[in-house]
Amino acid sequence: MLGEFHIKYGETSLHDVNTPRLQSLLAYLLLRRGISQSRAHLAYIFWPDTTEAQARTNLRNLLHQLRKVLPDADIYLGADAQSLTWREDAPFTVDVADFQAAISVADKASKLGDIRASRLEYEKATALYHGDLLPSCYDDWIIPQREGLRQAFLNALDELVRLLEDQRDYPAAIESAQRILRADPLHEATYRHLIRLHALNNDRASALRAYHTCASILKHELDVEPSAATKELYEQLLGEKITPRLLVPITRGYLPMVGRDAEWLQLLQAWKAAAQSAGQRLMLISGVAGIGKTRLVEELLQWANRQGITTANTRCYAAEGSLAYGPVIAWLRSHPLEILDDSWLSEISRLLPEVLIPRPDLRSPAPLTDAWQRQQLFEALARAVIGLRQPFLLIIDDLQWCDRDTFEWLHFLLRYDREARFLVVGTYRPEEITTEHPLTSLLYSLRKDEQVIELELQPLDMDATISLVRQAAGTEINVDQALKLFAETEGNPLFVVETVRAGMSDPQQMIRATSIGKPEQPTSPDGISLPPKVQSVLMTRLAQLSTPARELAGLAATIGREFSFPLLAEASNRGEDTLVRELDELWQRRIIREHGADGYDFSHDKLREVAYHNSSIARRRLLHQQVGRALETLHAADLGSFSHQIAAHYEQAGLPDLAAPFYLRSAQVARQVFANDEAVSLLKRGITLIEGIQQKEADHPSKLALQLWEELGDIHEMRAEHTEAKYTYAEALKNVAVPDRTDRARLHRKVGIALREERQYAEALSACNQAEAELGMQAEREQADWWREWTEVQVERIWAYYWLAHWPEMELLVDKTQPVVQELGGARLKARFLMATCLMHLRRERYVVSDAMLDDAVEAVAASREWGDLKTRIECRFELGFLHLWRRELDEAEENLQAALELIEISGFVPMRVLSLTYLTVVNRFRGKVDETSDLAIRAQIGAETAHMPDYIAAAKGNLAWVAWRKQDLDLARELCLDAVQVWQQSPMQYPFQWQALWTLIGVTSELGNWDEAWFYVSKLIEPTQQLLPEEINMSLEATIEAKTQGNEILARSHLECTITAARQRGYL
Repeated sequence: MLGEFHIKYGETSLHDVNTPRLQSLLAYLLLRRGISQSRAHLAYIFWPDTTEAQARTNLRNLLHQLRKVLPDADIYLGADAQSLTWREDAPFTVDVADFQAAISVADKASKLGDIRASRLEYEKATALYHGDLLPSCYDDWIIPQREGLRQAFLNALDELVRLLEDQRDYPAAIESAQRILRADPLHEATYRHLIRLHALNNDRASALRAYHTCASILKHELDVEPSAATKELYEQLLGEKITPRLLVPITRGYLPMVGRDAEWLQLLQAWKAAAQSAGQRLMLISGVAGIGKTRLVEELLQWANRQGITTANTRCYAAEGSLAYGPVIAWLRSHPLEILDDSWLSEISRLLPEVLIPRPDLRSPAPLTDAWQRQQLFEALARAVIGLRQPFLLIIDDLQWCDRDTFEWLHFLLRYDREARFLVVGTYRPEEITTEHPLTSLLYSLRKDEQVIELELQPLDMDATISLVRQAAGTEINVDQALKLFAETEGNPLFVVETVRAGMSDPQQMIRATSIGKPEQPTSPDGISLPPKVQSVLMTRLAQLSTPARELAGLAATIGREFSFPLLAEASNRGEDTLVRELDELWQRRIIREHGADGYDFSHDKLREVAYHNSSIARRRLLHQQVGRALETLHAADLGSFSHQIAAHYEQAGLPDLAAPFYLRSAQVARQVFANDEAVSLLKRGITLIEGIQQKEADHPSKLALQLWEELGDIHEMRAEHTEAKYTYAEALKNVAVPDRTDRARLHRKVGIALREERQYAEALSACNQAEAELGMQAEREQADWWREWTEVQVERIWAYYWLAHWPEMELLVDKTQPVVQELGGARLKARFLMATCLMHLRRERYVVSDAMLDDAVEAVAASREWGDLKTRIECRFELGFLHLWRRELDEAEENLQAALELIEISGFVPMRVLSLTYLTVVNRFRGKVDETSDLAIRAQIGAETAHMPDYIAAAKGNLAWVAWRKQDLDLARELCLDAVQVWQQSPMQYPFQWQALWTLIGVTSELGNWDEAWFYVSKLIEPTQQLLPEEINMSLEATIEAKTQGNEILARSHLECTITAARQRGYL
């Protein structure tokens, strides 16, 4: 009944069922098979315009005709005086029923995720639909039936197109889409789907023709233009619309992907959800080496590129020499950054200095010293990625080798704009991810927030392995060969393909290639982290190359990452024609693949590994030297960005004297973007090399060794690793030449800083004395370096005396140093001196902050900004917030303390982090915010414990005691306060804010009636080393002590109760 009416009995066509009315009646009964139909109703349906009697007569005559032409009619028809029925249990089939059954089964299979069954049933249903239901029938009753079946057919085709596309069977999907358009030529959404399918099928001409057809039909039939969505798709294909597209290499030479249908569907689902801002925007694919992670994401990359989707593709490398943000830098170099505003381009020039070359008008960015600047850098990178916020796909391969800073930026990117439409797909080898790996902590955070989709790839099954073998070999293989290959390769795609390629000319040789110990197999080189069988296969592949091409492969492998034509040319000393010929051989043999406009990469990292180890150690050293010198030559204008790579190559070339300076330089570059972990690793690497050289040269002092040790010590000190800092400064001292007085003095002073942070104040002052002794006799005023270091020593002495609460000594040092600072000038020295002056006034005035002190702090902040020194900038900003706090200017205090803390969080200045958290806690305590005070106090306590700062652990406990007091937990409050007071009593530091615990102790003891204890804590509160409290409170406390001394305890209690009330009002209690 679908398309035309045709009825058969067995193999015989019943041509006598040839009248429209007879066909209509039979169709009506078949469509309602098994359901009794009233004769009166049938008569009315078919002859609505006649009398009831005439209609019944017409029905009897029509039924009589049906019985005559239908063999064994009673088997199929049930009839009585009142009704007619087509028997459902009769032996018959009808295309409509089969069509509906197939769709029902397909829908159920689709809901269950059975893609194969769903496709088969939808294909069966659409094959059964030869046309509309009885197109020659014009009865009113058939119209809803016809439209319902037609819509079911179109829906089935639409589902089939989706399934076929998901399975990458683009030709079949195109055919089904064209069937939809033949049935409904005005269905614009299907035209868009067809355009995209042609693009996916790599047929751009047909895609454009489909658009032209769409536009023509819509204009002719409806006199309208295609919608904006259709035009946008057309413009993407045509390339006329300027969009922030990325220049992404299209990988060539890959075999069609097999055996990953379920994984592919999961990828597509993740993309479709992310493209609509409706799902997670990070998908991580894991699996062992060679399992097909890269192949899967390359398939997704090609799928996206063919549709004009904005894409970016980068990868990480195992070879040493990667900078912080390395993958991001590699990606940015293929991105049209000119679409960004100048301010964002300026930020990006921190990582890509070359963006300033064509834009001399573009200002260089200020040094990265503020937290907001790192945030701005991250935002600049995010803006470059997101661009105009069209759907965007970013692929990062081999995340097991990715640096920590890139992970931090990726985490920022995922949270940057919740409405942005993009998907990040990353791959990694789980066996290389340790608990300390930055991916581990990122995954913990993302899993907790349900922001990541994870997919683990398994080996191919036997059917998929056999299919891959046939594709790789281009020929059939017998069952025994297939079973042998599957057993030997265990379904690892890399092993399968390389085994086939190693024995391409002979199917039997493919089997022999998997055997070990045969005479014809080359000996496996040492140092390769591959199973012996895989080594054997890959070495056989390399042995098929000509000698020059194999040597070039060794040089390319030495580079350790993707390589450009200019770099290979510079390192190889080959002529262009020769190099092109040998590269082409590597490409033809599928050893390498194209990577961008002038770049190449190995088709798999394991091929690179084998190619590298295939050379002798002596030759590898020579190759590393050639690559190092080539990098120096090519990147002479921007050596900082490539210093890590150059250092690594020179080290592996056995040239430590050349490698060590580049390790220092790369560490300094890393510190500029706060990649301190990487900087430490680089400095230690450089130190190891220098120590090796010194052992051979009788341990002579080395300026480079001094710089490496001192830089490492500075990082340790920033992290509150004081023992390590003292050790590294001592090692640096060993490398100071005798005449270098300022170097020796500076290092002794830094040892003093570490001692001060350990609360060894006498030893710290002794280190300062040693520093001044190293400086020797006073220099002439023209020797500015000498006087600057002398001033730094005096400032450090002021700090030591500050913690001892010796303000007279501080005042003498301030007066002694001030004329030198005024004469020398300089922003950094001015900032540090002004801060030291503030410290002296704070101790002398017992933390009563004058306008003049605040003015000095503001001036110090301005001077520190001018200089740009990170540590000084943090200290000055903290100091300003600290002064505002004791003036009870809480908003200003919070603003500056929070600004210092944000800067600290990115720089890793641990001691100042503890101080900032401690006094942000006090801000919230003064405001009476219990929960906020508790949260900050806990953070401060954890930080103080990590930094070994017991006085600040005590401060945190004092504030947590206040929280307990506010919650009426007097026992806990008392316990915490007593812990704090005990620490302060035993500390060499004169901590001036012991009221953080003492006030709560006074409150608890007075409430419990322990008055003798309360008097003791009151006396501690007004000691000269403690902060001077507000005048009315201080007077009341003194009156309390005086009354108690005179024996008038009742009056003393009265004064204390008034004091407690005032303390509550001022936020102390």
